[in-house]
Amino acid sequence: MTDAVFDTVIYLQATLSDKGAAYACWQLVEKGEVRVFITEAILAEIEDVLNRPKLRKKYSVLTDEKIAEVLQSVRAHAVLIENINRIYAFERDPNDEIFINLALVCKAEFLVSRDNDLLDLRKDESFKISFPQLRIVSPAEFLEIYREIK
Repeated sequence: MTDAVFDTVIYLQATLSDKGAAYACWQLVEKGEVRVFITEAILAEIEDVLNRPKLRKKYSVLTDEKIAEVLQSVRAHAVLIENINRIYAFERDPNDEIFINLALVCKAEFLVSRDNDLLDLRKDESFKISFPQLRIVSPAEFLEIYREIK
């Protein structure tokens, strides 16, 4: 099974549209083909983002019912990790550090994100040497790689 960590934007985009790569990534999780890891802090962040008034006003799909459904699905399909150690200090964006460290603690093969701060780590030679097993990819890249290794 392929192990991954998704950042919050992936959950948001999968909720907003069933036509994009983020939704296709989440479908692999729901089908049991990909194992995704999460923490309570990430769950809280997902809930916070989905409930932001500005987003709810802009996207009519973000109803109370839809948000509850998404959170229930994440809880049902993701592997909840209680404690994660700080293996990597991400000074460029400390808020993204949790995703990196979760992926490292769980020995995930992929961190799926559209966040440029995270994606730029692919160019960081020190990071690549220290953590060669972790691939940081966009949702579209993840789907392409997954199809090749499947």
